[in-house]
Amino acid sequence: MSIVTHLPALQVVLPLMAAPLTVLLRRRTLAYAVALLVSWLAFAIALALLWRVNHEGLISYAIGSWAAPWGIEYRVDILSAFMLVLVSGMAALVLPYSRASIEAEVPREQHYLFYTMFLLCLTGLLGICITGDAFNVFVFLEISSLSTYVLIALGRDRRALLAAYQYLIMGSIGATFIVIGVGLLYLMTGTLNLADMGQRIAAVQGTRPVLAALAFLTVGISLKLALFPLHQWLPNAYTYAPSAVAAFLAATATKVAVYVLLRFYFSVFGQSAVFASLPMQEVMLVLALTGMFAASTIAVMQTAISQFAPIEQHQKRLERAVEVARELHDTLAKRSEMAKLTGALGRYETPERIKIIDPPTDPTGPVTPGRFLFMLGSLIGGIIMGCGLATLLEFADPA
Repeated sequence: MSIVTHLPALQVVLPLMAAPLTVLLRRRTLAYAVALLVSWLAFAIALALLWRVNHEGLISYAIGSWAAPWGIEYRVDILSAFMLVLVSGMAALVLPYSRASIEAEVPREQHYLFYTMFLLCLTGLLGICITGDAFNVFVFLEISSLSTYVLIALGRDRRALLAAYQYLIMGSIGATFIVIGVGLLYLMTGTLNLADMGQRIAAVQGTRPVLAALAFLTVGISLKLALFPLHQWLPNAYTYAPSAVAAFLAATATKVAVYVLLRFYFSVFGQSAVFASLPMQEVMLVLALTGMFAASTIAVMQTAISQFAPIEQHQKRLERAVEVARELHDTLAKRSEMAKLTGALGRYETPERIKIIDPPTDPTGPVTPGRFLFMLGSLIGGIIMGCGLATLLEFADPA
């Protein structure tokens, strides 16, 4: 069996194994080299999978040789292969140009953690695109989300932490809705395999649990893809995150969430169930148009956009000046305390104040207790503790 057969597993395993390796290395240069190498290898694997799907058709890979639907299946069709190329390609393009952004926007001692979180985010996004298991989608979605929260919070601006917290709250609500929807589908179909679920759901189509699952999944995934009006977390997250993080997430995170929504709509529920029996097409159209006009209106109302950059630069200069002044103040304060202490010692270190009582001598015997006394004390202490514990257990025994 050649390595080509295991390309679907390697697509996820490589960045997943490289993430803890960057933590163990701890050196930012080595962590950057590992992340860059793995991202380009993931891109090459995605291109190979796209070529195989284009020439050989659908690829099904059973994890642990457990056949679907009992085991977890990695299922690569033309759409998922395209998404794999998109995600891994953006990671391979962003990383080489991210060093300047990281140097300027991420504290030096946290650089290796940045690459760790970047690889975990890449793992989650690639796993979402390649898996054919509904619960696996949720797991990979949370891996990418949790690492994204950390990536956003790594920004130097204090508002980055607030933006990450807002994203955490909204993302957790969305994840809860998604796992409830997946649970309802499993309750009605008895399977978590997306392809098998799509076949079995026809027998229970239109029932209340299935409709509730559709509603939960739609709202939960819409929170992840920032569909209007569930997009409130997105502007601050992209604004205050490091530039490399914003570039990567803007091109991948919400697009992968759109892919998940389309995968559930067309592969599980079916086009007729979603768009024929329910007014989902009209709802999506209204939300899309409202979002476009609302965003355009807000953009037109921003009359001082050209003034934001100079104000921000001036604020950064003031912050640097305050930091320098604080460091200078601390240095002068330390020197002042040292001068006071030195002066005090100079006043009191006079011949009449200093008197040697006894000359220094080497100890003639051990200053620690003897081995016999130490062992005897340990034995007595052990006996006392054992008797006390036995007495306690005797009183606690109801018999």
